[in-house]
Amino acid sequence: TPNQGVVVAPTPLSSGDEIYALRFLVEPPLLEAQAARISEPDLSRLRGSLKQMEAVVDDPDAFADRHREFHSIERESFTNPFIDELVAAMYRQLHRYQRIHAVRQRYPADFLTLDGLTVDALDARDGVRARRTLEFHLLDAGIAFLHDVDPEYVPTLLLDVARANGVEIETDDRGNVARGARVSWASPCETLPPLTSPY
Repeated sequence: TPNQGVVVAPTPLSSGDEIYALRFLVEPPLLEAQAARISEPDLSRLRGSLKQMEAVVDDPDAFADRHREFHSIERESFTNPFIDELVAAMYRQLHRYQRIHAVRQRYPADFLTLDGLTVDALDARDGVRARRTLEFHLLDAGIAFLHDVDPEYVPTLLLDVARANGVEIETDDRGNVARGARVSWASPCETLPPLTSPY
């Protein structure tokens, strides 16, 4: 503002809820649709990225950087440039939220496990399992992030979008997701191993 100064753009928590809901709508279905066509070079890059994450699992900042790179490679394997830029913009916004609210990515070992399960599903060309694993990962990460910023915030849109897509998450009477909440799908995937949320 001329002659007054600078104000940082607002970052309402509801926008973080919206971004995770959009990611949930966009990324898992595309991953499922393209899983059968993923190339060996892309799989090799994903496995290499997993090894890089594993090497820095005890360094939260370095792990967060490697984790973003992993999802960039994953995204490139199933999107065209337009969709890639759309999802990359959502990533940038989430990273901004994390910096502003001083929220660090939690449970890197569990994120590594889920990313590894996604690569295993892609290696088997099992699109449904890859989709379910990514859905779980996004729900878990989104709910944990929003809770870290405000423990009283209820991620209404993310939960509603998940339910509209056949994913049910256990909540209490207020709509809060408790630690260890059960996640279930209307159409179960027989090849999906049991998943436990660290949140």
